[in-house]
Amino acid sequence: MASVLQIASSDAIRRIQRVQTLTIAWMSVEAVVSLFAAWRAQSPALLAFGGDSAIELFSAVVVLWRFRASAAAHEGAERRAARVAGALLFALAAFVAATSVASPLGYSEPKPAFLGIAILVAAAAVMPWLAKEKRRLSRATGSAALRADAAQSALCAYLSLIALAGLAVNAIWHVKWADPLAALAVLPLIVWEGREPCAERLAAVARFAPRSPQHAIMSPTGVTDCRGGIIICHEEKCVERGDRSRLHHLPFLFQSLDGRI
Repeated sequence: MASVLQIASSDAIRRIQRVQTLTIAWMSVEAVVSLFAAWRAQSPALLAFGGDSAIELFSAVVVLWRFRASAAAHEGAERRAARVAGALLFALAAFVAATSVASPLGYSEPKPAFLGIAILVAAAAVMPWLAKEKRRLSRATGSAALRADAAQSALCAYLSLIALAGLAVNAIWHVKWADPLAALAVLPLIVWEGREPCAERLAAVARFAPRSPQHAIMSPTGVTDCRGGIIICHEEKCVERGDRSRLHHLPFLFQSLDGRI
C-alpha cells in the first residue's frame, strides 16, 4: 500500500525528542549494568543482551540527532552510522557465538547473576512502554524512522525475556548450560537487526508505491530518500526538490500541488 509522510508539528517533534532522550538514558543504564554483570558472572546471555543494548544506544542517539537536524544535511553520515551499527551487530553475534560454545566446553562457567536478572526484569517492563510510545508518535507524525526505532525497542524486550529465562534457570536449578543456550537463542534476532536494508533502523523506510519502493527519512523539514531527492511537505501540499520522475508514483498529489510542479 502506498503511503504519504507528512511533516510533524513542532509539539510532536518535542515529544519525540523527549522519548528519545528517555530511551538514551535508560539504554545507557541497561548497557552498562548488563555488561558489568556479564563480566562478573561470565554470562554469554548477558553479554549478548548488553552488547545489543550498547549498539541500540548508538542507534537511539542517531535517531534523536536526525530529529534535531535538517532532512538532507547529514544523510551520508547517517547511512554510514547505520552500516557501522550493522557491522557491530554482526561482530557481536560472532563473539557471543564463540563465547557460548566455549562455555559448555569448560573454558568458562556462568555463575548466577542476580544483578543481571534485575536489569533484565526492568528492561522487560520499560522497553515495551517505550516501544508503545514510539509507535503512537510514529502514527501521529508518519515517521518511518521512529516506527523502526519502536520495533527495535520491542525487539529489546524480547531479547530481555529470552536472556532472563536462561539466567533464571541457572540461578534456581543451577543448570549451567541454560545461560549459553539463551545466548544462542538471541543470536538470530541480533543477526536480523544487522541485516536490515538501506532504510535501516536509522534511515527508516517509506514506500511511495507498491512496485517501486523509495527509502525515506523523516525530519522536521521534510522527507528525503536514500537517492537524494527531497519532498518538502507543508499542510498537505508537497513540492519535490531533486528527481521529479518519482512523482508519477503519486498521481493523487497532483491536485494539491497548485500547479507549482
